[in-house]
Amino acid sequence: KSLGDQIVAHLKKDGFEVCQQIRANPEWQGVKVVMLTAKGGDTEVTKGLALGADAYVTKPFSTKDLVAQVRDVSEKSLIRAASFRHAQAQRYKEEGNLQVAVSEYRGAARAYGDYLKRYPHSRDAYELTYKYADCLYNALEFDGAARVYAAVRDDPSGDKFEAEAALSSVISWEGEVTRLQRAGLL
Repeated sequence: KSLGDQIVAHLKKDGFEVCQQIRANPEWQGVKVVMLTAKGGDTEVTKGLALGADAYVTKPFSTKDLVAQVRDVSEKSLIRAASFRHAQAQRYKEEGNLQVAVSEYRGAARAYGDYLKRYPHSRDAYELTYKYADCLYNALEFDGAARVYAAVRDDPSGDKFEAEAALSSVISWEGEVTRLQRAGLL
């Protein structure tokens, strides 16, 4: 069975046991667990986190706090997934396994893109947008890379990548022109 990527459930069972069952199943390793319980002692919190809960919220709680915890878990999960795939892609590229590298760059680009759609105002959005463009370029998606690099270049929230993004945008457009020429479309 597929559990999705997040579960919020009110269980009439032992939450520690449920958390252990989720963590013990290799197919469910990516599922994020936020424990919501009346058991708020230090021992219970420590136990819940040690068993693999990604967050632990005690009753009474505010809906705002619960939503913030779930959002934080989701945000961190998307960043970890994108960063992991990006690092894998770079490793495959260094090893000369370019076909696999391109595939991993596509996956990383999707993950960065998903993150930026969900969290456009993140404090890390500027840097992650640059990484997104890098992944698009290395996934041979030159048109998209050029546009995202240009957005980084023109972004008023930062200038760390401004010069590199400007040059990379031009290089990406050149890549797109070459691709179109090879396809006989220019």
